[in-house]
Amino acid sequence: MFHKLINPQLRNTLITDIASLAGQQDNDDSTVEILTRPTPVPAHINALLISLHMHPPRQADFPSSVTVKGITYTVASKHLGNSCVLVSTNKGGRPYPVQIQSILRVVIQDTIKTLFIVQRYTEASVSFDPYTRYPALCAKMWSRHPCEDLTVVTVDDIQAHFAACPITWRGSDATVVISLSREIN
Repeated sequence: MFHKLINPQLRNTLITDIASLAGQQDNDDSTVEILTRPTPVPAHINALLISLHMHPPRQADFPSSVTVKGITYTVASKHLGNSCVLVSTNKGGRPYPVQIQSILRVVIQDTIKTLFIVQRYTEASVSFDPYTRYPALCAKMWSRHPCEDLTVVTVDDIQAHFAACPITWRGSDATVVISLSREIN
């Protein structure tokens, strides 16, 4: 652990939390054995899981936040910043921004899994995105608000949190999305 504290790449991050340096995994799927507050799954989430060819559970936990590997994810109604994440459902695919609407902890094949019900942002309808000139910024323009459609992602799909700055660019409302990843690409 001492080597991680003196590593200049880790030490110079904006936020260094001891849990991520120690490699602790709070609320990791493999360490949880029972659902703590089982609640019936709402009809709209049940229908979403069926549409994605998943066998929907009858009950699930719906925590407002979870911490996995030292990183906290929260539903948008509780903490907007911790609900904004970049996901990539394809290996090597470009990450896109989503907002976490619900968190489910469900039993799948005798293991508790964490699923995130999210709303995706769409690309901004602008003729030119000035941030594409500066790839080191990891910034891109997206729609001001996420679309209404819901989808499901897992913690393995999440790349990083993002910061959002609403702007008006050439008469169009947009949001500049900036990756908060600690990894240098």
